[in-house]
Amino acid sequence: MDGKDSEKETGRQHGENRLIAYVAVAILVALAAVSMLFSSGQGGSSISHCNSYAFQQDRDSCLESLAASTSNASLCASLPSSYADGCYQAIAQNTSNTSICGRISSQSLQGQCYMDQAYSRMDPGICMMINGSSADACIYKLAAQMHNSTACSLIPNSSAQVCYAAVYLGEAIEQGSGAVCSRIVSDNSTAVAESALENVNMSQYYGVDINLTQTLEYDALSSYTIGARDLCYVSVAYRTGNSSYCGYAQDKNLSESCNTTISYALSGSAAVVNSTANFTALLNSCNGQTDSQQCTYGVFYVEAVQSKNVSYCKHIPAPNSYQCYYAMASENNDTSYCSYIGNATLNNDCVSAVDGLFAVNSS
Repeated sequence: MDGKDSEKETGRQHGENRLIAYVAVAILVALAAVSMLFSSGQGGSSISHCNSYAFQQDRDSCLESLAASTSNASLCASLPSSYADGCYQAIAQNTSNTSICGRISSQSLQGQCYMDQAYSRMDPGICMMINGSSADACIYKLAAQMHNSTACSLIPNSSAQVCYAAVYLGEAIEQGSGAVCSRIVSDNSTAVAESALENVNMSQYYGVDINLTQTLEYDALSSYTIGARDLCYVSVAYRTGNSSYCGYAQDKNLSESCNTTISYALSGSAAVVNSTANFTALLNSCNGQTDSQQCTYGVFYVEAVQSKNVSYCKHIPAPNSYQCYYAMASENNDTSYCSYIGNATLNNDCVSAVDGLFAVNSS
């Protein structure tokens, strides 16, 4: 092959290579165009699919699901309020976009949306977007959970007292510090103590080997009229097993009952629970106390729980004995003890509570 023929062959090959490259580019462009068209068609067909349903209820339900799955809040606007509210709430939860909650027309659902956002983001400020008293409840829970007393200042009324009590109560128990209790305003409002207790997860704190959460509620709320500060001191005493904190309680009957309960609990941990002499000595010690009856009930209560012998509960007259039966049921995961409770409503509550505790512990 001479030089001219060689140049022609080389030129031909270059031309073929350029043609192949052009064809490849053309194919890629065509594929991209088809892909875009297909994607566009998919979105339209999804909405079209929803609109193809014969019944309006089915169309609305389909659009609500589509909006939630794609986090497309604009689709919610085309729905009736009964569907739109749930649609906005789902998207707010999926995207953590608090502003979407404001589009919900139902005040209760809107409040729940803001509350969910506040809890998930641990931001008490979001609670202020809730209308009504639910805003306070939202702040109570978060402030207590975060041990953040500053959050209580967001509550512009006397209800802030409950918030501060809940924060300091939880903080004192977690730290095992009676000094924190002194920050709680001293009063005799059982309502404040009850509200504070509701906002603190007491069960996570206790270490002494008896059902102290139930003993605390029994002593502090069922048998005495006390304030949140007394509740705090007794809680710390139970948490640490240090009976010296019992002496800070202004209610002397509560203070004595606290001392007896802790002393007996600690003696039980020393493996003398079943000692007849020890049990008798504790009963005799109640005779010298101001509220000897409550002291005696406390000794029988703890002996029943420690020895797993329900007969001791029977020495406590109803309705005081009900708490003892409940403690036996919860400690042993056995609802049969609930049958000793004479009140039908409390009996059912006992069964439900114990079943719930057993389910949690089994999971």
